[in-house]
Amino acid sequence: RGGPESEPIDLFSDVNFDPPGDISVTPEIIDEALVAVISWNHPNEFEDKTGPPVKIKLWDEADDGEMKLIEEKIIPHPQNQVRISLDEGYPWQTRLSMQSDFGSIQGIQSTYFDLFNHIELSPPTNITIIANESSSSVEWLHSLELGQFHGLGTILNIWVLDPSSSNLTLLNQTLLPDTSAVFSVVSDLPHHAGITLQSYVGTCQSNQTDLMALFTPVALKQTQLNWILLIVGLTCLLILYILTMAYCLRMVKRKSTYQLKEKQETLTTGKLSESNHLLHAGTVKPPLLSKDGSYATEQESLVVRIRPESMISLGNFNDDDDFMGNFDEDGSFIGDYLEKDEEQARAVQNKLLVFQQMYRDNGALHT
Repeated sequence: RGGPESEPIDLFSDVNFDPPGDISVTPEIIDEALVAVISWNHPNEFEDKTGPPVKIKLWDEADDGEMKLIEEKIIPHPQNQVRISLDEGYPWQTRLSMQSDFGSIQGIQSTYFDLFNHIELSPPTNITIIANESSSSVEWLHSLELGQFHGLGTILNIWVLDPSSSNLTLLNQTLLPDTSAVFSVVSDLPHHAGITLQSYVGTCQSNQTDLMALFTPVALKQTQLNWILLIVGLTCLLILYILTMAYCLRMVKRKSTYQLKEKQETLTTGKLSESNHLLHAGTVKPPLLSKDGSYATEQESLVVRIRPESMISLGNFNDDDDFMGNFDEDGSFIGDYLEKDEEQARAVQNKLLVFQQMYRDNGALHT
């Protein structure tokens, strides 16, 4: 006879049925092959360091959005990373989901992750067209950050202009795994044909490049080297322009300085020093005494004998007050000099020096 029955106990109550955490898909190029590196964290790990495996499901998304299962992969514990290559034949639009596998009981499935489709396909760049009237050589590079890998190709679209409708018509479309092609007019291509390029992987295609003329008499090179040469050329022209302007400004400044210096030297040479034009001793006689024994008046004392060649005309100084008012207390002349020309100015200066000497000598007799 048994005892009382215990309360029921859940055998798997501590098991976490959530999908693996921190799922990431990272593209890499390994041996020229595109590989998706998938990593995750295990949600369940038992005391003996074991845990349930992880099931990875690969899906193909149809155009209508329906998910079609391609393959399942069982990844044992504790592995938390797996690599899937595009070369294994999976479509570019392949997606994946993950869940813990408990045998008859399955964990909750994760959301869908793109295996390769999250990589943005960009059109080819660095396109170089070398053409003449009968043939054309086209070269290009793919612009994916990952680089070139197996399965990445180029679509060449040949366009012609329809004369009746003035619209572009697709004449030919070619898929190439290479990055170069040669065309000729002999292959029934018209001279006015144009070309656009696209990148593709499987059924996935990038946008098209701008339309370019396929046959031209002048080579068209749309490379980064052209831009570099253009910038270098413009820079050299700018430097040459700056140097030319600096040289011209320096020459103008030097010429102005030379003319000013030449003028100053001319004026300096034409001046006569005061010591060379002072009256010789004895030329001015002392003032005469009046009848009462006093000195003569100032006007009388100024009547002196001067050599004929030293006689001058006062010109604008006819009045005595005006004449005396234009001399300072020490006898220096403070009036306006005549500046009609240099020769006349020197003549006036020489004459004034004579009167200055006369005034000084007469002033000395009164002290």
